[in-house]
Amino acid sequence: MNILYVTFAVVILDQITKIVVKGISIPFLGITLSGMEYGQSYNVFGDFFKITFVENPGMAFGIDVSDTSKLFLSLFSLVASIGIGSTQNFDLRLRMPSSTSTYSSQTVSVTVQATTP
Repeated sequence: MNILYVTFAVVILDQITKIVVKGISIPFLGITLSGMEYGQSYNVFGDFFKITFVENPGMAFGIDVSDTSKLFLSLFSLVASIGIGSTQNFDLRLRMPSSTSTYSSQTVSVTVQATTP
C-alpha cells in the first residue's frame, strides 16, 4: 500500500511543477501565476538539477497525432491505469487475512507437564 502513497505524491509533485512552469489563471478565485518563459531554466540544485521549460507538441517520443487521437489515447491510458490498479487491489484483498486488521496477533500456548516416575 505504501507504493500507492509514493505514486500519489509523485503525481501531485508533477502537477505542481507543471503549474509553476506553465503558469495558471483562475479568474473567479483571483489566482494568477505567470509561469516561466519558454526555454527559461531554473536551478534547483546548482547545475546538477535544473527545471527548464520546453514543450513536446506530440505525444510520447514526439509522435504527431490529432487532438482526437490525443484524447482517445489519454482516456485509454486512464482506463487502463484504473483497470490495473483495481486488479492489484483485488489481488491484495485475496492475500489479506480475513480479520478486520491487517496484522492480527495470535497467541500460541504450550503446556508442559512434568511427571515424576
